[in-house]
Amino acid sequence: MQGVRSPLVALATAVPSPALAAAPTRVAVAVVLGALVAPGMAMGSPGTAGVSLGLTQSEADAMDGPGAFGALGAFGRLGFTHRMSGQLEVSMAHHDGWTVSTATTSLVVDLGSSRWLVPVLHAGIGLDVAMSDFPLPALHAEAGAGLEFRLDDGLSLGADVTVGERGELDGLVCGDGNCVDPVGPGAYRTAKLTLGTRF
Repeated sequence: MQGVRSPLVALATAVPSPALAAAPTRVAVAVVLGALVAPGMAMGSPGTAGVSLGLTQSEADAMDGPGAFGALGAFGRLGFTHRMSGQLEVSMAHHDGWTVSTATTSLVVDLGSSRWLVPVLHAGIGLDVAMSDFPLPALHAEAGAGLEFRLDDGLSLGADVTVGERGELDGLVCGDGNCVDPVGPGAYRTAKLTLGTRF
């Protein structure tokens, strides 16, 4: 794995943008982009498709806001190697009168040697879109950990926690000195349950 480590370290330290100063962002960008240049990533591990149900809360909402809100999602995962997979997840939530759609692409790494109970690490980057009179986009980066129970018949049950950093909505309209950002810029955290099937 020595050949993989160098691109990850280089990518984590070579991005000078202040927006990537937060730890979850640096980790997510380094891992996701590093995987794209890692050698020897042959297809062959099984894929997974499933749904998720969770709660997410921004740092701003935790201190002074409506609190956590629920989100329903779907995900697809395709193996690169025996332990490493790429994942695309989309979710939708209704928050304070807004509809917020999210898409995240992640790298997922299986840990441990258990056949059925598998710890996982993941990191990713993505896009949030809040719908008002017109769509308002915001970027995010995140990293987290989970635990999955994988049955022999292909069913997979999981629990997951994630922390991330989200930018402000692009094009947010302010009126009377008051701006409402339904996705909550800055740090956020998410906890969810997943149900999937491996193929």
